[in-house]
Amino acid sequence: MRGCPVGVNFAINNDVTGDRRDYVRRRDVQCRVLAWLCSHPEGSTGEEAAAVVAIPTSAARRLLRRLASRYLVRCTEGSRWKAEPILLIPSSVARIEPY
Repeated sequence: MRGCPVGVNFAINNDVTGDRRDYVRRRDVQCRVLAWLCSHPEGSTGEEAAAVVAIPTSAARRLLRRLASRYLVRCTEGSRWKAEPILLIPSSVARIEPY
């Protein structure tokens, strides 16, 4: 590169902001998305879920895909995300153990 000082490292530092490592906040957002989906059995789009928890749409899509990988939600035709049926059963009937 022209004009670059000799010996300078131009590596990109991926400084992760504190809010991305705030696991309590992330867990809260995940719980609110699951609660939203459970209270709307017709399903929700990624954009609607993002608006409910005030996060970017891309983050909501990643979150929904992660929840789907854990079999908590599923994507139906028309790109609607729904909670799995086991989550719609009252908690007095179903008991979900944490990891």
